[in-house]
Amino acid sequence: MTRHEVRSNILKAFAYLRRKGIIARANFLCCQNCAGYDITQIAVKQINEGKEVNGCVFWHAQDEENWQRSGSMYLAFGNMDSGDIGKIGLETTEVGKMVVEALIKYNVPYEWDGGSGTRIKVMEEE
Repeated sequence: MTRHEVRSNILKAFAYLRRKGIIARANFLCCQNCAGYDITQIAVKQINEGKEVNGCVFWHAQDEENWQRSGSMYLAFGNMDSGDIGKIGLETTEVGKMVVEALIKYNVPYEWDGGSGTRIKVMEEE
């Protein structure tokens, strides 16, 4: 499977996850800190609009650079914590399981040890 095909399938998996209440963003902002902060703000806004938010998954610009260079990258995922409303979403490992389910559904090669502190690696080929 080519890098382009894998990327296309990741985007399909993200669309699937959005239907499950996961905020999913591709090439989102510059780094983990900025993306994590902004995605939490998006979650708060969605909750205030009455939408269900079960967690998030994303990769950021630094991950995108690694993808272009090496053919692999890491997805960040989990719940969020807002100073205004507290914890948002399911437990991090549950969000990870949902992400893996979507990756399998769309035939995306991945590696993950199942831990809440480990990002999910996706790659060009198995």
